[in-house]
Parts: sequence; C-alpha cells; structure tokens
Amino acid sequence: MANTHVPKEIILDKRRMTLLLMLDKNSMNLDRVREIAEEEEFNEKSEFHITIIGNTYGRALVDHLVRISQEDRERIIRKIEKLAVSYDWKFKIKNEAYELSEKYKYAQPDGSEPVEDWKYSIITFISLSDLELFYIQLNKIIELDLVAPPAHVTLFTKGKNAERSRVGIGLKSMQEFENFNPIKI
Repeated sequence: MANTHVPKEIILDKRRMTLLLMLDKNSMNLDRVREIAEEEEFNEKSEFHITIIGNTYGRALVDHLVRISQEDRERIIRKIEKLAVSYDWKFKIKNEAYELSEKYKYAQPDGSEPVEDWKYSIITFISLSDLELFYIQLNKIIELDLVAPPAHVTLFTKGKNAERSRVGIGLKSMQEFENFNPIKI
C-alpha cells in the first residue's frame, strides 16, 4: 500500500494507562507545513506519536482499576497490553493540517490566582482503521464505554508557557476539534 506506515514502537504506560504509537519522524513530510509554522513561531515536536489512550481516558481507566482487586487489575492490564500489540496499527497520513487553539488555566506554584493562557498546536489527521476495532475490544475488557478519539499527530506547538504548550492539545472527539477553532493550513 502506497504511503502506508507502521509505528516504530507501542508504549503502554501501566501507571497512567496511556497508550501511544511512536512514529519515525521521517514518516512525516513537514515541508508544506513547516514554513507556515516557522513564520508563526511554532516549535516542532521533539517526537511524533499517535495517542490511542490519552490522559483523560487513562485517568478513567486508573479510576476503574483501583476499584478492583490487585489480581483482577493485573489480569486486565495484561489483556490491554496483549490487545495493543495484536494490531499492526498501519496508518496513512492525510494531506491536511490544522492550527488549533485552546484557552486554559493553570495553578501558580505559590498558590496565588490561577493564570489564564492560550496554547496552539498544528496537527495532521491520520487514517487508522485499527483504532475503532481496538476501542470495541478495549470496552469489552474494561466494561466501560469509551469512544475512539480522532487519530491525529501533533506536529508543532506554541504558547507563552513553552513547557505547558509543548504537550499539545488533547483531542477526544471531532466536536472538541471544532471547539478548538480549527484553521486549515
């Protein structure tokens, strides 16, 4: 299949219950987007990945797992791990990129009033047929009703607080995508 890629590594963080597909940076052709990103002072991500289970769903899984016995918890984690590696995760990069923006607040270390800020990301969508199938099987294992997020890769980020903005903008649904003021690049 032309332009089909596979991840170089699958990472399941068993403590946070997140699942990432790590990508070879060379699989992403950034030429078209890089010029715009540099003009707008975006920073290229140091690594590229596809988030299969992100922080929000990871927290839901952790909350679910702490309510069951250690034995059942370990059994479920093994099943999720086995499920994750049972797919080849072939994907195609769609030839479209979007700039997203998100207003957020973060706590001050000294406990003073939270700071409000904006962060920005440039993403590209991915065609990843295994994602829906994975979530069907995952929901059977964990007995929850999680919805597969839109498959995408964050390419560039920016914000006043570089550390907070570098992680990008979590994207759990297409409705949420629309809420992040998408601008097609």
